[in-house]
Amino acid sequence: MPELDGPTLYQELARRWPESPLRIIFITDSLFSPDYAQFLLGVGAPVLVKPIAACALWDRVEHQLGGRSERET
Repeated sequence: MPELDGPTLYQELARRWPESPLRIIFITDSLFSPDYAQFLLGVGAPVLVKPIAACALWDRVEHQLGGRSERET
């Protein structure tokens, strides 16, 4: 995201909708800094590292939305 990084987006969403649970999945293509790692640990959001198989992404989205993936049935 050229104009906004993940932590800033997360913080803005949390500010705008504090009553709503954030169902964020962070996706990165590289290793991240210690500060970014600390942020991710603090918010407890899942992280996927590129490249991501479509089925792995689908499973994580289903899980975040409270559903069950096809592999869990």
